[in-house]
Amino acid sequence: MRVFSTLIITGLVIVAGIAALGPGVASWSGEPFDSIKPREGEERFGWSDDWNHVEARFSGKITISEDDRDILEITPNGHFTLSESGFLNPGKRLELISHAGAIDRKFFVRGRGQPYEPEGKAWLAEILPNIVRRSGLGAEARVERVLKAKGVEGVFAEISLMRSGNVRRPYFSALFGQLRPTDRTFAEALTQAGNQISSDYELASLLIKIADKQPFDTAARIGFFSALENVESDYEQRRVLSALLQKNPDPAMLSAMLQSATYLGSDYEAAEFLTSFARLEPKGALRDKYIEAARRISSEYERERALAALGVKEPRQ
Repeated sequence: MRVFSTLIITGLVIVAGIAALGPGVASWSGEPFDSIKPREGEERFGWSDDWNHVEARFSGKITISEDDRDILEITPNGHFTLSESGFLNPGKRLELISHAGAIDRKFFVRGRGQPYEPEGKAWLAEILPNIVRRSGLGAEARVERVLKAKGVEGVFAEISLMRSGNVRRPYFSALFGQLRPTDRTFAEALTQAGNQISSDYELASLLIKIADKQPFDTAARIGFFSALENVESDYEQRRVLSALLQKNPDPAMLSAMLQSATYLGSDYEAAEFLTSFARLEPKGALRDKYIEAARRISSEYERERALAALGVKEPRQ
């Protein structure tokens, strides 16, 4: 009986605690944060555990302080919004909006506006390092700063601290935005990306973006296809090759692409790429290499489809 009474009392205390939080828990302006529609060009990032839910939304180029504990700049019309809510959590929200070169900082607890300093600033300083390590927030400005101070090796060291491929990709993307294919470190950066981004989708997406940097020199070309070898998915490999085909590659790149196509394990993906390649009407050595790649396809149907796209007929046995 005493145990039963204790359970009842404990339950009443918990209910009272939840009620004391009021209707503002995880809600601002009368609207739950999760239900607010994303703005155009806005990125979202968050995580949850048994007790808490954290979510950040941001847009524009955001510059993070060197210690990762503050946001120094946001490009015009950009913003950063952070929320935290959960069981027995009063619910917090931070809004940083760029206006006329300055950042308007607002802080809310249980839906009520509070002074940004000291509590709002301290909360941001506590949680921002975790967001930086888990997302690509501030990647562009951060890479730019580290590159100037420590060079490409410094950027590689910074990227190695990131927790996953989807975080590393925006850092590598920002790095390649600062490099040219003729730079000595371009091929090295491609090798690093191939080794450090384990997700086929993330690595393929990065390589597709890098394809815009053509024309490549020999080192860059070798580095590009070396990185592509780390993409295990035939679909993602073909996606990269097809995107590359749209960028008016030079003959050396075209030859490397046909060589890469011979490694596709999927007959369908190989034929899909080759039929697209055939529209270029390759001549001479490229035509021979195309036919060689097509004849490596195991499926009779897909092989004939690839050859027919070039106007070649296989003799019937």
